[in-house]
Amino acid sequence: MVLRKSTMLAIIDEGGRVVRAHARVLVLGAGLLLLPVALLELVASRTVSDAEGGVGAVLPALSVVAGSDVEADGYWLAGVMALISTSLLTSMIGALAAYVVIRVRVGEPFNIWSAVAATGRRFPVILVAWLVGHSWAIVAIIFFGGVPGLAVFIAMIGAVITVFTLYVSPVIMIEELGPFAALKRARKLVKGSFGELGIFAVITGLLGLWLRASLSLLPTLAESTGLITFGSLGWLAEGVGGQLALLISTPIVATATALSYLDTRVRREALDIVSLLSETFDGH
Repeated sequence: MVLRKSTMLAIIDEGGRVVRAHARVLVLGAGLLLLPVALLELVASRTVSDAEGGVGAVLPALSVVAGSDVEADGYWLAGVMALISTSLLTSMIGALAAYVVIRVRVGEPFNIWSAVAATGRRFPVILVAWLVGHSWAIVAIIFFGGVPGLAVFIAMIGAVITVFTLYVSPVIMIEELGPFAALKRARKLVKGSFGELGIFAVITGLLGLWLRASLSLLPTLAESTGLITFGSLGWLAEGVGGQLALLISTPIVATATALSYLDTRVRREALDIVSLLSETFDGH
C-alpha cells in the first residue's frame, strides 16, 4: 500500500491532530529536552525586563544578544547560550516528533520514555549535523546581526539553508544515517521541490512565531486587565509564558515537518508501508 499524498495545508492540519492526540509524549518530551533552555531564557527574560521595561518576552535570548544596554556579561552570555541551545534543541524536538510520527503511521506502540530515550541516543549525530548546518548562522547573528545590510544578507542565506536542512532531523531519526550522510540526504529530498518546501517552511515558521508570540503575551494581557499583578515577578511570568508557548508551538511545527518528510518520500520515491516498516524497525 502506498502512503497517501497530502497537500501542504493537510500536512499542517494533520500535524496539529497528531500533537493533540499525543500531547503527553510530544509536549512533555519537548519539555524534558528544553529544560536547560528554559532556565537560561528565564535569566535572559529577567535581564530584558530590567533593561527594557519588560519588553522582549517573545524572543528574550535574541533581545539580550541584540540589546546595547545589558550591563552584566554573565546575562549576555546566558542569552547567547539560550539562543544556541534553543536552535540545537529545536532539532532535537524535530527528531522526537519524527519518532512519534513514524510510529503513529505504522501502528507501533511507544511512550514518552521510549521517545525521549531514542532521541537522546541520536543526540551526537544531531549535534554534529547542527554544527555543520547551523552554527555559522548563530555566529553571524551574534557578531553581525546589528549591521542592517549584513543582517538582510544573513537572513536570506539562512532561509535557503533552512530549507535544505529541513529534513535533517527526520532523516537522522527514521533512516538512522550519520550527520554528513543525513545532510546530503536531506538536500537530495529537497532538491526539485525547493520552492514548495520553501513556502512550507515559511508557513510553518510564521505559524510557530504567531503561536509563541500570542501565548507569550498572555501574562502581559492578564496584567493589563487589572485583575492580576505580577509586580517584581513580571519577568518570571513573561519567561514562563514564553517557555510554555515554545513547548506548544515547536512540537506542532516539528510534527508537520516530519509528516512533510514522509509526504516528500511518497512523491519522490513512492514510499509504501512495507518498505517503511522494514526500513524503520529491522534489527530493532
